[in-house]
Amino acid sequence: MSLAALARQAVGDASPGAQARQIDLGLGHCDEATLQGDHDALAMLLRNLLDNAIKYTPAGGTVDLEIHARDGAL
Repeated sequence: MSLAALARQAVGDASPGAQARQIDLGLGHCDEATLQGDHDALAMLLRNLLDNAIKYTPAGGTVDLEIHARDGAL
């Protein structure tokens, strides 16, 4: 599965919550990488990370998600 696609979806899903708190939410650098794993669990992991970042970032702040591959691994 594409981790980049999961990241894009997670950012899209979290956007309303970020907008409600006036937080600039974005997807920064995002390497196109594939990995094996449970799609739903990985999507939930990314969403939980973003939800927590939005929750604990002061109003008006910035949250950026980035995916970096190194030497063929994430």
